[in-house]
Amino acid sequence: MRCTRIANMLNLSKPSVHSMMNVFTEMGLISRGAAGVAFFTEHGRETAARIERYYNVVSRILCRDFPGISDIKGASCALISGMENDSLDNLCRKESQHLIN
Repeated sequence: MRCTRIANMLNLSKPSVHSMMNVFTEMGLISRGAAGVAFFTEHGRETAARIERYYNVVSRILCRDFPGISDIKGASCALISGMENDSLDNLCRKESQHLIN
């Protein structure tokens, strides 16, 4: 996907998206083709899948335990961004054990 399309989709400036894409490239999350098209690397796909799992678990817990929260998406993102991966992995394990019982 090209930076211009991402900028339009997210309502961000093209320079902001270009800077973010440079950071993601340095982190090994994306790679860019000859025409500037960005795509996930294997590491990027794994990272995206892990974050999606965290988001789904945190959202499920918040919906179940705090039904009055009006912005589940925002609350879930805020919690995920403030927690270490080890803590999120533990939370995911505990939640899957909770679902089994």
